[in-house]
Amino acid sequence: MAAAATTLPLFWHLSSAGKGERIDASVKLVSALQQFQENFVSETGQEEEDEEDSEGSGKDDDYDVYSSRLDASNAADVAYAIRRLIRGLASPRESSRIGFAVALTELFVRIDTVTCQQVLVLLNNASQTAGGMSGQEERDMFFARLFGLKAILQSGLLFRQRPLRTSSTSSGSLKAFETFLTELLTLGEKKSWLKESCWWTLASAVDALYASDVQWKNGAFDMLIDRVFIGDKSWGPEKVAVTLKLQKMRPEMDWETFCGSYFKSPDLLATTNLISLGRILKDSVAEGTAEDDTSKHSAGPWKPQLHFVWDVILDILFAPEAASAPSGKFQDFYRIVVDETLFSASSSPLRKYWGFLVFQKALRRLPPMTLPLLFTKNFMRSWINQLSKNDRYLHKIARQVASDVHEVVEKDPKAGFTLVLQLTGTNGSFHFDRITKTKTVETILANMDSDGIKVYIDYLLKQVNEEEESDSFASIGARRAWIVDQMTSLIRKGSIPKNDESIGLVLNWLTTHAFFNVSKKSSKSTNLALRTVPEPPFTEELQNLCKTKLLACLGDLTSLSTTVGTKDDVRTIKATAVAADGEYWISKVLRTIVELEKDIKHVKVIQKLDGEAERSRNEAMSAVGKIDASANGREPASGAILLLNALTLKCFCDDEDEADWETLHDCVEASTKLFVPTKEKKKKKKQQDGEDGDERAPIDLIVDIIIGLLEQSTSFTRMIANQSFAMLSPLATDSTIDLILAQLERRDPGEENVDEDEETDEEESKADSEDDDDDDDKPESADEDEDEDNEEEGAEELRKVLQAAMSTISAKEAAIEGDESDGSSDDASMDDEQMMQIDEKLAEVFRTRTEERKKGKDVGAQREATYFKNRVLDLVETFVKKQPSSSLVLRFILPLVELVSTASSDEKQLSDKAKGILRSRLAKTKDAIPIPDPSKAVELLESLHQRARKSHSSDTVSTISLCSLFVTKALLTVDEKAAIRIYTESTSDFLTRKASALNTGFILDFVRRFPLQAWGIRMSVVEMIGNATNGYRQTQAFNIVQTILTSLPQPDSKKDEILAFMPSISKVFSDIVFTSCTSDKPVMTAGQMKEALKVALQLCRFSKRIASDTSTLKESWSPKQWSELATKLSSSEHFRASISLAGTCQQISQLVQSQARSNSKADKAPAKSDKVKSTSALKRKQEVETEGTGDGDSAPRKPKRKKVRKAPKAAAEAEN
Repeated sequence: MAAAATTLPLFWHLSSAGKGERIDASVKLVSALQQFQENFVSETGQEEEDEEDSEGSGKDDDYDVYSSRLDASNAADVAYAIRRLIRGLASPRESSRIGFAVALTELFVRIDTVTCQQVLVLLNNASQTAGGMSGQEERDMFFARLFGLKAILQSGLLFRQRPLRTSSTSSGSLKAFETFLTELLTLGEKKSWLKESCWWTLASAVDALYASDVQWKNGAFDMLIDRVFIGDKSWGPEKVAVTLKLQKMRPEMDWETFCGSYFKSPDLLATTNLISLGRILKDSVAEGTAEDDTSKHSAGPWKPQLHFVWDVILDILFAPEAASAPSGKFQDFYRIVVDETLFSASSSPLRKYWGFLVFQKALRRLPPMTLPLLFTKNFMRSWINQLSKNDRYLHKIARQVASDVHEVVEKDPKAGFTLVLQLTGTNGSFHFDRITKTKTVETILANMDSDGIKVYIDYLLKQVNEEEESDSFASIGARRAWIVDQMTSLIRKGSIPKNDESIGLVLNWLTTHAFFNVSKKSSKSTNLALRTVPEPPFTEELQNLCKTKLLACLGDLTSLSTTVGTKDDVRTIKATAVAADGEYWISKVLRTIVELEKDIKHVKVIQKLDGEAERSRNEAMSAVGKIDASANGREPASGAILLLNALTLKCFCDDEDEADWETLHDCVEASTKLFVPTKEKKKKKKQQDGEDGDERAPIDLIVDIIIGLLEQSTSFTRMIANQSFAMLSPLATDSTIDLILAQLERRDPGEENVDEDEETDEEESKADSEDDDDDDDKPESADEDEDEDNEEEGAEELRKVLQAAMSTISAKEAAIEGDESDGSSDDASMDDEQMMQIDEKLAEVFRTRTEERKKGKDVGAQREATYFKNRVLDLVETFVKKQPSSSLVLRFILPLVELVSTASSDEKQLSDKAKGILRSRLAKTKDAIPIPDPSKAVELLESLHQRARKSHSSDTVSTISLCSLFVTKALLTVDEKAAIRIYTESTSDFLTRKASALNTGFILDFVRRFPLQAWGIRMSVVEMIGNATNGYRQTQAFNIVQTILTSLPQPDSKKDEILAFMPSISKVFSDIVFTSCTSDKPVMTAGQMKEALKVALQLCRFSKRIASDTSTLKESWSPKQWSELATKLSSSEHFRASISLAGTCQQISQLVQSQARSNSKADKAPAKSDKVKSTSALKRKQEVETEGTGDGDSAPRKPKRKKVRKAPKAAAEAEN
């Protein structure tokens, strides 16, 4: 029976690849069919015989009977749709099977005129396989039957109790369930890759049966158990899943009998069954007993998706009713089934992949306190191995596991500590991030809160003495070194949350073990390091490591910004290098050292200070207190305090022979002079000034000390130097800048090495002379042995060179010597000439070796000098950033330009940094810098321009241009004429000197930035055009003139000057064109001439906008003259090929003439209007209409005819 035309188009869209389109088509189709079915039932109202009666007739399985019932009980469209949807399940088209299954399921939900048995018969008939089918066709039939059975189950048709409209029976029955079960199990046995899907559908049917209230429920369960357990003795993951569900639903069944064929206990998750369960879940099917390993075969090809049995097992293990039970059951299950089975050493990567998937599922279900159960030994070994290299098979899934761990900590920061312990604990590695080349531990710590970090610090401190059973460290010292690294990373990693409490704990611990040995425990001390006596004590290597890490932490804290409250508690400010209470972290560390020195009961000082060092230390700390008392919140005083504290701590950390207490003393004196002005000191200062007038300023001495810190390569000294200089920068003077710039000067590293070597040799000779007596009694060291070996190697090399020198003697003389002395060499047998030759060879050898040694030293010294200058540039950048309005900024410009222009390829980083300072700091300054001495500013600007004229790098010229504009902005406030003069000279150099390295951009930058000042060089540029070295320079000169005119902010304000200037520029154009046309070798090429004439045309238009009368425009741009130039260009053998040149000249001439005609017509218009005023209004209108078009030569137009509006009919007739 044919379906209505309204539903046929909807079937096509069920196969659409778009999910939304499929669902939309399903909704429309099912709604239409439901409407048809309601109309059909209301019209017929006929009663059919019951299904039970028809079953009694013995024709239940006959397809014709069920098909006829379908037609009789449903509308024609509905019956057609059911048949077509069932047949469409076998369609191989993309997405058609999904679309048809969804529509069929929804249709069964909406209608109640079909039975489950009917649908099963129709489905069986539509999905039959035949012997002649291809593999693809057979697969389509199998999937059609599976999707049909799933549609029956999901629609509720199998367990529906509501009676049919045409019968008193319901759609589901025990016989239908038996048929459903038989078809499902049979289909699962046809292909191994279908078994999991079929049993997953069966598991869903078990859940639906348990939730239903059908009368035949117990019979269905008995039938199900009989078919699953009695009829089939084999075990697989699918059967395990169904069994676990049935055991929960029907606990009264004899499960010991049903499961006894393979399992020792009816509880499949019991510890005794876990080994057997692990074998099954490893994707093998067991057919015998648990001990019979030969009765297993593969359950099918491997799939990347995890079997649904794992969800069933995890649901049972993490069920709400099992929450109160101990976690031992899951622990045993995970350890045996997952860790010892899927992650075993002999397990394949495919099984380990499943293990990672199981870990991901369990990770989302476990509470934070039980997460350690997942990080078992084999899992951690496999995870670390797969993470360590990106070419491992399971590297991708291992990275996904790491991401899941991060997500767990993001959702629950309290879980972070637990996870860190597992990754760095017994089964993991203390160096987890380094081994796996990831930031897993760091990311976890970053996602933890401050309380979690505090707990982690407590854990680390407990590990100082405690040893774990399977410690991955070779010694306790290695574990303590790891603890030091971990505690340091908590401060140095910016992403890890930290507060003053956690920072203080780490600093106190590092300080204690860096300078003291804990001899007695102090349980009540706030210093956690005193609560444990290290056994064995910290080695000297560990103590030095604590010193190094302490300085590194303080260096990072120096650049850390903290919100600090002011003394009046009214507002808050941001400060660096301080805690929340406003005290420097370095001051806190020094205070801890002083307190520990007094606590002789619990600690012992590792290295006691001698009398002079202790006096310097006390003097520095006393000076800090005085400066702090008189600071009054001044930033420079804070910078001095920071520097003094840093130098004091550095002397503590350095070795006894390397500690520079003298530098600390000098810093104390300079800081005291700057910030603690007392009368006594003033008198002393006057007396000293009278005795020694060359004494350095205190700020210079402090900056010299800061520069000395930059010579050291540690991050601590670099941070302290930059931060303290930033605070002290307001006190800088000219001599201070001289001191900084002296470090940037280019020196010969060889000379420095010679001087250093001489000083070193003198010191060594003195030391040797003093220790001669002691050396006689001391054994030789390893270093001396090494020196002797080097000397032996050098002697051997020298011996070879001497032999080569001897071979230069003539063969004849060598033969004579050989005959006389039998091969022996004697000085007496050589004449003077031979001895001179040997002397020359030896001198050459020694000279070569000396040059090689010197070259090696030069390379190293040059590299160190570059690094040092790079750090000095940090000071320059700091000063420019902190004091942008200081006149001292100008002092840095020329040295930085020198670095940019003269840097070698090895100094590219240095050059780029200097260029960045000039471009980012100076070029973006908005306000002009005050200039105390205009002559020096003029000299600076002249020097910049001189360097730009000789620089052959466009990038360098661009940088110098920015600096020049910066200086010009400041110079214009005091000496505008000098700035204009210098730019005029540079413009002249660019145009008239062939070797000039300047470019147009250098001049145009000035014109655009300072248009009013650039207006003053216009005449000079015009006068230089004729003297330009080539056509390109002439063209660029015209562009400069054009930019000067067009850049004026208000051209009308300089109207008279502009109009007075135009004749000059027009004459220059005329002279250039005329000279080029008459010359045998014109300066300009045709292309350059074209560019110049374009500029002339634009300037003519500019004059037209400015000029108010025609006479002025004609005087500036004579039409006759430009017409003659057009003729000249047309007849010139050099330019007649370029027709556009003459056309441009004619265009200029016509532009001026058209302007003259327009002005003439405008002058005549008022007289004519006076005459018209005495006539009527109509005549005045006609006179206006008869005016010309504007050029004065065209004939007057006729008066317009008055149009008469036509009627619609007349208009239509007119069109026809």
